[in-house]
Amino acid sequence: MVTVVYLVVAGMTVPETLPVARRAPLRLAPLLRNYRRLLGDVPFAGDAAAVALAFGALSVHVSASSFIAQEVLGTGTWGYAILYACYAVAVMGGSWLNAPLAGRFGPRRMLLAGQGVALAAAVAFVVVAAGRPTIVGYLVVVMIGSAAISSVLANGTALGMSRATFAAGTGAALMGCLQFTFSAVVSPLGGVAGSHTALPTALVMAGCLVASIGAGVVAAASVRRTRRRARAGVTDVQS
Repeated sequence: MVTVVYLVVAGMTVPETLPVARRAPLRLAPLLRNYRRLLGDVPFAGDAAAVALAFGALSVHVSASSFIAQEVLGTGTWGYAILYACYAVAVMGGSWLNAPLAGRFGPRRMLLAGQGVALAAAVAFVVVAAGRPTIVGYLVVVMIGSAAISSVLANGTALGMSRATFAAGTGAALMGCLQFTFSAVVSPLGGVAGSHTALPTALVMAGCLVASIGAGVVAAASVRRTRRRARAGVTDVQS
């Protein structure tokens, strides 16, 4: 019901930002062509996959965090609320810190840096979960990982959408669909071994982030190849 209210309010109060000259009627054939074009674009598909996989890592932690805090760490309900608030602050802090760094180093470098930090935190989480996890150890690795993943989501989205300028709405819809579809698949995996251990959650997070790095590397390599071909073409023309 709340979602319906949000939809109605947004439809009544949020104006269309696309200029009239650039608006297109809703037709199935052009829409499908745009989806096919985007999915066939390796940089877009790679960055979209990188974001979806990182979002999956975040989602599996969110879905398992309640039993990890209360049953594995023994925090109780209020303790879990405090831990979750710290996690939320980390996500916000990562996004805040990413903004100036992305402006200085570029979204591609920040994407790979965020993926690397997130994977390191996930591996540390595996070590913590495999032993005797403590509240402090859990909180440190989760906050670092969550902050890094928020940077991955921001930079990956920016890179992906830069490839979808001809159909921004389609690109955004496709990236969102991939994120939530993948998250729905991996989120239950955090509890496959029961509520007494956090190890499955940590392992799934690490696996998602390894795959996210792979997707980002594929996208970056495709962009580099395209640029080399473009430079080679310019050189041939000049010669």
